[in-house]
Amino acid sequence: MVLWASTWEREALEVGSGADQKVLAQGSPQWYSVLFKRMEERVQQFTVHGATVVMLTQPPFVVPGAATEPTPQDEDFERLNTLLTDFASRTPHVRVIDLAAHVCPSGPPCPTGVGVDNVWVRADGEHYSSEGSLWVARWLMPQLGIAALDTPNDSLPVMKIVAPGNGAVVKGTRPLLATAPFQFGVSRVEFEITGSAHTRWISVPTASDDGLWGLYWHTTDVPNGTYVVRSVAYNSAGARSISPGITVRVAN
Repeated sequence: MVLWASTWEREALEVGSGADQKVLAQGSPQWYSVLFKRMEERVQQFTVHGATVVMLTQPPFVVPGAATEPTPQDEDFERLNTLLTDFASRTPHVRVIDLAAHVCPSGPPCPTGVGVDNVWVRADGEHYSSEGSLWVARWLMPQLGIAALDTPNDSLPVMKIVAPGNGAVVKGTRPLLATAPFQFGVSRVEFEITGSAHTRWISVPTASDDGLWGLYWHTTDVPNGTYVVRSVAYNSAGARSISPGITVRVAN
């Protein structure tokens, strides 16, 4: 079995070389003819050896601040998915699975979070994150006749504070940063700052594109002294995972 999941079929095609080179516009009759021929040649390389090719429709990219009306990009993806469906219907040993409808159930503009756990499937709006890939795999595998992955439980990754360093002396405004070996199931993170007579909680609603949870800590919010800082990960059910603590001294 071969999974076909790409978006290059949306692009214009270059044919010929040198003075005879030309560009075929996406959606033109010549573009369809050349693209179908190229796809047939590639698919045959797999099916001739007994493989089934499974094509996955692709959801439009998520663009922050996108308009609510259809965009040219949305039309590109609609054309792509129609092409994949048409190709599968006419080509032996090829089937199509509608991944686009699963990742973007409401249609464009696609949401950033999907499902009851509001999984951030595509971290940058285009590429699938690690937790997004796992979320898709759990849905996709039974449709391929493969035993599903174990049902996820409430386990959460153990966070690790990466800044400031253990034993650091801090003052003014300093970054608080935490990370985890995986992000699946984490809906939010809080930093717990505990001193002898003072505890401060600071919430971080989302991770950055590089998987770090962080913010700037205004250390003047707490009296000078020694504090233990921990990061706490929560899932949508309220379960939590607490990191080992680090010790810092506030000296403003």
